[in-house]
Amino acid sequence: MLPRFAPKRFLYCEVVAASVIAAACGSSTSTALAIGDPCLVGRWDLTSSSGTATSNGVTINFSGEEGVVMTLTAAGAETDDYSNASPTISRSSDGHTESSTLRGTMQYGFHGAAGKWVQSGGSGQITETNHLVDGVKQPDSNASAPAGSGTYSCSSSALTVLVGGNWTVNFTKTG
Repeated sequence: MLPRFAPKRFLYCEVVAASVIAAACGSSTSTALAIGDPCLVGRWDLTSSSGTATSNGVTINFSGEEGVVMTLTAAGAETDDYSNASPTISRSSDGHTESSTLRGTMQYGFHGAAGKWVQSGGSGQITETNHLVDGVKQPDSNASAPAGSGTYSCSSSALTVLVGGNWTVNFTKTG
């Protein structure tokens, strides 16, 4: 659910997710942003990502997606744009490799405060092409990405996001 805004006299705050509640509700003179931390507002280019995941006892290493553009607004909206980038994601595990190119755009509600972030909702679609498993081409597919949560650190020019405790994503601010 994305934040809603009422007539100029009122600012409504909504639950972004069950565990995060916007702290400041009240009159339009409030300086609180729906996004939470004003450091997060802007256009962010993904410069590197890497991490691990374990599924059925097998550890999977992954990296890539460089060039994805994430835009975060003061209203608490996130747009992830894979369309004009070269975001290839690579995965390896137990001697096997997998890679694919991702295209498309996803939108979420977003709130970050005190080093913790959470997405809500989720709309849009990602298309996976050039999908190779151990060098063998797989069919193209479409998917929507689920909302996530994690921690972050932010400066005027850099954003580091930790997803699920084991996937680090680094961004540079470009707008």
